[in-house]
Amino acid sequence: MNQLLDQKQLLEFSIIVDEAIHKAASKTSLNSDGLQRVLSRKGVIFDFFDKLFSENQGMRPASILTLLSAGKTPTLEALDGKKYIGGAKKVFKSHIDSNFEDWKLNEPGKATGKVHVQAYELNMDVTFAQIFSSLASDLDKLCLSQHQIIQFCKKYPDRLNQNEHATFFLFKKIGEYLVADVRVSPKGLTAYVYCFDREVVCYSKDRLRFVVPQL
Repeated sequence: MNQLLDQKQLLEFSIIVDEAIHKAASKTSLNSDGLQRVLSRKGVIFDFFDKLFSENQGMRPASILTLLSAGKTPTLEALDGKKYIGGAKKVFKSHIDSNFEDWKLNEPGKATGKVHVQAYELNMDVTFAQIFSSLASDLDKLCLSQHQIIQFCKKYPDRLNQNEHATFFLFKKIGEYLVADVRVSPKGLTAYVYCFDREVVCYSKDRLRFVVPQL
């Protein structure tokens, strides 16, 4: 039976963590605004230590997501980035969240190249931070542009969750991560947007889906 860590071991560990934080901060010239963004993503930090300790004990962490591999891998063509979700009323016919406008997200983005994407289904009750960080530590690799999200919904509507629960997409606006929530309703598609760092739990019973660039 494993014994609990004693005070000396905890102190040694805290010193190492403190050194790692200072080293990382000095490399990136972290300022107060940057630190606040890091602190707002505490779910990622907690998840990192959960994985670190689990792997150290020889236990494979439970899989948060299951890859949905049925059929051909979805592919998005090169796009100019000029389209944004808030203006795609012909695609999201049922409803578009007013936060796209309120949060000043209704602006063209950058052009993107051809990309393959993957869809996953949720297996555990966890937050956005835990879900996306389980796929990659560099969240930029998981982002799609708003134009790419629109293209996916137009080209692969059958890959969206069909039971009126969400299919989520990660995107970025002026350094901030955001999550688009697309749902299939009897009147057509709906689109909502959430802050990435919100602590609300996503439930596996809803069979939620997540679409990201192929890793």
